[in-house]
Amino acid sequence: MDLAIQNRARRGFLALSLTPVVNFVPWATAVRALAVPGAVVTVMAPSTAQAFPVAAVLAVAATVCGKIAASKRGDGGIGASLKATLEYQRVMVQQLSSIQKGLADVLERLNALPGEIRQIFHDQRLIDLQTKIGGSILRYSDEVNAATDFPGGFQAWTSDVFVRQKLMDISNSLDEAIADISQRRWTDAMTSLYLPAALFTSLGIRAALGLSTGRLKFEAQKYLDLMARVEDVTEHGSAAADLHSRRAVIQKLTADLAAEGFVVPAGGVQTVIEFALGQVAVQDYSPPYTDIEGICPENAPAKGGTRCRTIRHAHPERVGAKEAYRFSMKVSPLWVRDPEETATQYAIRQFLPGDIEVFGVPVASQPVSRVDARSPAARLNAANASAIRSNAERTATMVRALLVRHNEEAAYSALNIGSLAALSNARRDVFGFFGIDQ
Repeated sequence: MDLAIQNRARRGFLALSLTPVVNFVPWATAVRALAVPGAVVTVMAPSTAQAFPVAAVLAVAATVCGKIAASKRGDGGIGASLKATLEYQRVMVQQLSSIQKGLADVLERLNALPGEIRQIFHDQRLIDLQTKIGGSILRYSDEVNAATDFPGGFQAWTSDVFVRQKLMDISNSLDEAIADISQRRWTDAMTSLYLPAALFTSLGIRAALGLSTGRLKFEAQKYLDLMARVEDVTEHGSAAADLHSRRAVIQKLTADLAAEGFVVPAGGVQTVIEFALGQVAVQDYSPPYTDIEGICPENAPAKGGTRCRTIRHAHPERVGAKEAYRFSMKVSPLWVRDPEETATQYAIRQFLPGDIEVFGVPVASQPVSRVDARSPAARLNAANASAIRSNAERTATMVRALLVRHNEEAAYSALNIGSLAALSNARRDVFGFFGIDQ
């Protein structure tokens, strides 16, 4: 098959590539659960949780996903039909620069984490992508901004030999970066966030250079092919495959938590959860007993002699006050967000377990511990020394450990979902770029 036929085949495949490969719930504009239990993304004004460093980085990445997914055709830039005007290029550059800033923030926050966590995020890979793709976007932005004062206007700018050479250099840098991603099969969620920005930077440059619509579609198809691999659940290391495996882990963790008595609440639940760990009643009590007293006269030959006698003293049981106690642990849903965002924020739900608390409750049919405890403080101490308190400690320790893993899996899953949503919207924007209605 010659190159021309191959090109036509690839351009014809453009429309087919715009069908999402993975089913997932799009990111919401109101409080709404996503496809993965626990991987809840909201648009609200949540609290910042310093206790979750991984989630804090992922929340910044989630905001980047939101910026990509939130682009509208009516904005006149990404997602709008191609126009051979400077204003079109400037609006596109503004949106791309916002995405690029978000990606730079992700990397900055990632660099503040311990080395073992950075390695999970493939930090060196992201540094390289930021240098190549992020640098290309900044160079493209500089060129478009310089076009505002270019003598002769937009057409003269696009025709200038020096400008065209600069644009071609930027385009070549992007091509090298994307070829490297494709060759190395980097299809994880963090890497995929660079694809939409790189795609529209490439299309914007090539449009400014005056390439035909066919050539532009051919270029777009390279990115769409790569994005399809990110969305392919059978592609090892892809965002879709990672989401699939983490969904199974979250389901197992949710079942393990339920076995311990903690039910993960549905998405949108914002109230503190009081997790009951057990109850015990302490009864002040002394059993009946008898003591023996030996009495010997002073002139007895020896104690215990025949002139000594024994007196038995019988004491009845003593039944005192009874108090009941409940052991519980409060689990607070927290929404970790990008601290730099002051408007609408994308956030990742996490669960923060507290310490075991003891509450007095009405005396009912709970197990009774009968001890000599004549004061309220003594009865509370007895409750804390009971086997039920020990079981509560064991359960609380297990639930805390499971929630730590649940939080981590949910945070990574939320990033996967966000990246897949961003790619889905990038497809929509490719349609818009070529003036195809959806």
